[in-house]
Amino acid sequence: DITEGQRFFLSEHMGDTHFPWLRTSGERAKELGFDEGLEFAEEGGQSDRQKRYYQTIARMDGQIGQLITRLKERRFYDETCIIIVGDHGCQWYEHERGYYVSHLYDPSIRIPMVIKLPQGRGVRSLKIDAPVIPQDILPTICEMGDIKHLENETLGELFGHSLLPLLHDKESPKDEEERRNRDLLLITHYDKLGLIYQSRWKLIFDRPTGTIRLFDLVNDPFEMKNLADSEKGLCKLLMKRLRDMARNEKDHRAFLGGFRILREEKGQLFKP
Repeated sequence: DITEGQRFFLSEHMGDTHFPWLRTSGERAKELGFDEGLEFAEEGGQSDRQKRYYQTIARMDGQIGQLITRLKERRFYDETCIIIVGDHGCQWYEHERGYYVSHLYDPSIRIPMVIKLPQGRGVRSLKIDAPVIPQDILPTICEMGDIKHLENETLGELFGHSLLPLLHDKESPKDEEERRNRDLLLITHYDKLGLIYQSRWKLIFDRPTGTIRLFDLVNDPFEMKNLADSEKGLCKLLMKRLRDMARNEKDHRAFLGGFRILREEKGQLFKP
């Protein structure tokens, strides 16, 4: 029902690449424009599971292609901002774990983000290797659409940074430093907490076992050397920073439900 020139917002949550990974039927492949099927996408897969996963990626690409085709047919494409982003990555046993975010290593938390800006924004095609997070998307959309965020007791200040200055190569040194040096709190379902400090150091704390891992992401991008013993001072500093961030209910209560619950045992209160 949208007419040409009308503003709209569309969010599509695609589950194609979510486990379990299934091969695409020939009929569905044809609907997506792959008349010969999607077997070609399996090239390079090291296992049957990985080959099926590659098929799901190709199937999702086909669905995105259909959406873009419809936008062009309706003459919406040129003036539309399109953002494609993943929710988590995929491990292939780099650290003895497969697929899901059971750990906080980079294969699990580094996700793709593709941004196509409206025509006339003056941005050429480019690839940017910079530390950004999904929470930067909303401020970007707000700035692009001249939308104001109204703070209140529930929402508070809008988290994240607009990416438009970065995309236009007009980010001030101060804003770049602030974006790169912000501390990022990490959490996964398996009671593991983490912290990325100044875009370089990553701390992973396994609460059930008390295990601590510390990695230098600059000199050890594959996270193979645990520095928790050799960098005790830094490890202590980051553990304190992690505790402070996790206990900040105002900023992180939605991420860490139960972390600050006080329990009574033998007449004493303590924090788990």
